[in-house]
Formats: sequence, C-alpha cells, structure tokens
Amino acid sequence: MKSVKTGGRQKGTPNKLTANIKEHITDILEGYTKDQMLCDWAELKPRERLEMLHKLGQYIMPKPKPDAPQTDTTIEWNEVKTYVFVPASHGDKEVSEETGTYRQIN
Repeated sequence: MKSVKTGGRQKGTPNKLTANIKEHITDILEGYTKDQMLCDWAELKPRERLEMLHKLGQYIMPKPKPDAPQTDTTIEWNEVKTYVFVPASHGDKEVSEETGTYRQIN
C-alpha cells in the first residue's frame, strides 16, 4: 500500500542545497582561466596528470557500446586439423626450408 505524501518538497522540485552548491561550482569554474589551468597542470606529478586525463576523458570520449550478443564460440576438437611441415629432401640432404609439403597428422 502506497502512502500519501503530506509534506516536504513537491516531486521534481530541486533541493535548495544542491542548487546552491551547483551555483558555487559554476562560479569557480567560470573564474578559472586557461592560463591558471595550464599552470596547475604543470605542477601535477606525471601520475596525477594521467589520473586527470583518465577522469576527463570520460567526458569527451564516447562510451563503448555493448557488443552484439555473444554466440557460442565453443570449438569442437574434431574440427581442428593439425599439420606438420615436411621439408623436401634429395637423398640424405634437405633441399630447402621453403620447399616441402604440409601433411595432416590427425
């Protein structure tokens, strides 16, 4: 049984604290210049720069779409054929590694 709402914010009304915080963050970001950002970037350690690139990359790179549904990729061993290269020989001497034949061994 669902209870009837008797007080508080109406559905869809933004939280005042959240709206206030968003406004302050927006003010900070609007005052942050490119020169200041580059100066701050230069002060980061290499590992910190990589971490920031990873975090920021989520906002500019598209997220990968899930692949198509997986199909059965089971290989039946009776379908796998094994071949061995048999070099051609002339008497007791092999002629060349490039000449020869492949023979199925299974």
